[in-house]
Amino acid sequence: MTHIRAALQRKACPNCGSGQASEITYSDTQEFRGITLDLDGLRASVCSQCGQRWFSAEQTEANHATMKQAYVAKREQLREKLGLLSGVEIARLREAFGLSQKEASELFGGGPKSFNKYESGEVLQSQAMDKLLRITAFFGDRAIDFLRHGHGREQMANGAAPRNCVENRLSSSAAKPRSQ
Repeated sequence: MTHIRAALQRKACPNCGSGQASEITYSDTQEFRGITLDLDGLRASVCSQCGQRWFSAEQTEANHATMKQAYVAKREQLREKLGLLSGVEIARLREAFGLSQKEASELFGGGPKSFNKYESGEVLQSQAMDKLLRITAFFGDRAIDFLRHGHGREQMANGAAPRNCVENRLSSSAAKPRSQ
């Protein structure tokens, strides 16, 4: 481990000690968080004497950024294929209700940093979360109020059918689709 750390910080070859190295740009296919990525523009140092390849701290950082960018692009393609809201659409919906990412996470669930991850493309929202967001967009502030105040819990605790609780709440609010 110390050998690798030292190689990251120096320009000399970690194998033969030669100070004659050049930087190359290359393409590779790698697994990242369970997704196969075709990566272009990766950077490495190569020793002119022995051919050893290593990565400086700067190259490692740049390669990680390239990998993350490719990962996010691949996730967005998957979202589109599955018919899920994009990260930009989720951010717009959240902002339309004046919610911070933290507030949205608390209101809709999914974990403390879920909306940050949905919007950045790091994580795909579940189909259930996607439907909840779409329902909220459709019913507007009434849906936000419903989620904030847990309307229907009391009726369900007293044996009312869940469908009736939701229908009663929405009809008592004179539910109209939110205009976009």
